[in-house]
Amino acid sequence: MSIKPVDIQSLFAKMNEVSKEQSLQKESVALQQSQTARNQISKELADDRRVTHSLEENRLNSIKDDEAGRQEQDSRQKREDNSQKPETEQDRIVVKDQDIGRHIDLTG
Repeated sequence: MSIKPVDIQSLFAKMNEVSKEQSLQKESVALQQSQTARNQISKELADDRRVTHSLEENRLNSIKDDEAGRQEQDSRQKREDNSQKPETEQDRIVVKDQDIGRHIDLTG
């Protein structure tokens, strides 16, 4: 099948449209890549501005919280022990020896 002059005339008329479509397709790929790059850059800049807590800091905070909880429990337990066993001066045994702290035993 041969090409006739009428066919060539219609092809020449549509050649501008075809070239525009092809250039738009090429530009769309480049435009899409540039938009993706811009989005990624803006996301990275936002991440740089944002303060993030590391896992280690979270772990240290939980350790501090655990220690604070233990200290509270210990202090409560001591208060309960003190309230259950009130000490008076008569219950305490005070040993007073005049020789304590004055003589050093070098033989032993």
